Amino acid sequence: MRLQYDAYNRHDLDAFVAAHAPNVRAYSYPDSLLFEGRDSLRAGFGRLFSSAPQVHANIDSRMALGNIVVSKETATGLPGGKTNTGVFVWEVHNGQTTRIPQLVAAQ
Repeated sequence: MRLQYDAYNRHDLDAFVAAHAPNVRAYSYPDSLLFEGRDSLRAGFGRLFSSAPQVHANIDSRMALGNIVVSKETATGLPGGKTNTGVFVWEVHNGQTTRIPQLVAAQ
């Protein structure tokens, strides 16, 4: 998780994508598929990093149990100068994020 977080804040798209499993899936709460696979991840975050060169995430709180990591994060520098706080539930296997089963964000 640390590699993913650090790569996000450096806008290092290759390292960010590598921190995710090839078949990673992300869902909007509760179960709407947002994207599947590294190619979709690369496309979406590539657009974000290009359109928001100041985007930066801060971990407000985080806890882990087994292969599940839950974090509350605040992203600043989003397009339009927005800030977004969200709760993420990450499923991690062999050091790579495989599933993001929930994302609850409030802007």
